[in-house]
Amino acid sequence: EMEAKWRTRFPQTRAIWLRGLPDRHLPCVMRSAFCLVQPSFIEGFGFPPLEAMACGTPALVSDIPVLRETTGGCAWVANPHRHAEWVSAIEKLETAAIRRKIIDLGLRYVRTMQGDRAWSKHIADLTALQEAR
Repeated sequence: EMEAKWRTRFPQTRAIWLRGLPDRHLPCVMRSAFCLVQPSFIEGFGFPPLEAMACGTPALVSDIPVLRETTGGCAWVANPHRHAEWVSAIEKLETAAIRRKIIDLGLRYVRTMQGDRAWSKHIADLTALQEAR
């Protein structure tokens, strides 16, 4: 279990593990968070940063292609192998102006994914790729 590994490796952690959180409560938790941190080496798509950004919560993600693309360059990135980059990014988010800028970027970006026509751009991109063949 991930929590057991975490607590063994970082016994002084102040992390709170939320178990059995119903999906309907996730937006409230996201809005209450200081930031979302997703230090991954590999990802399939990366929904959590988008969910955080839609809730007005800054996202800090690994500097890997899928997360840079998924977040549209509107999340802060850090090298997943460099602990100091993560610490520095979180500390910078404590500056109100920087935090506000990242929040606004994220909200603007995810706004394009909302509504009835959210997939229109995605489908247009796929069509353009097929036609380019």
